Amino acid sequence: MASAVFPPKARSAGGGSAKVGKRQGFEVVSAAPPAGPLVVAQAGASLSPPSPLPGDWVLEGEPRTSVMHHSTSRDGMATTVVWECTPGSFTWSYDCDETLYIIEGAATLTEPAGGRHSIGPGSIIYCPAGYVIRWDVSHTLRKVATERRTLPRSAVLAMVISQTIRRLLGHAPRAAGDSLLNPACD
Repeated sequence: MASAVFPPKARSAGGGSAKVGKRQGFEVVSAAPPAGPLVVAQAGASLSPPSPLPGDWVLEGEPRTSVMHHSTSRDGMATTVVWECTPGSFTWSYDCDETLYIIEGAATLTEPAGGRHSIGPGSIIYCPAGYVIRWDVSHTLRKVATERRTLPRSAVLAMVISQTIRRLLGHAPRAAGDSLLNPACD
């Protein structure tokens, strides 16, 4: 999903202010602004009003989606949303890596090579950027999704070199399990 612009204020289900905006043409509701760095929201919270998918994506039915923006990482490379879709069939093209966890509902995902996967509550799915999947939603589906934009290889190399130099100079000691590619771990 592209970056969202959040003009007017609205109320979130958990109280406090929320922002409403557009993301890829869909209306978005944001979780209440946090008082600190921790963002807490209920996966069952109110979402934006349902919006139809673009007509050229829809294959059958009239699927409508709602979304709530939960959080965005400090570097802007990762975003977490709660997303809901009513029954119908459509094709979704992923413009960033997405890991999703199904909270409720049911669907069948069909890969370009024909592989089919039935998903429901508890399913965890990873979709790489550039992948296209057919969604056949049979029961209104709600998911929590983390979308991550991939850095160019040159930026990853620069970051690894920078972190290595910092460690060699005695800065930012590494803890067990930290990722070389995750600047939040330093």
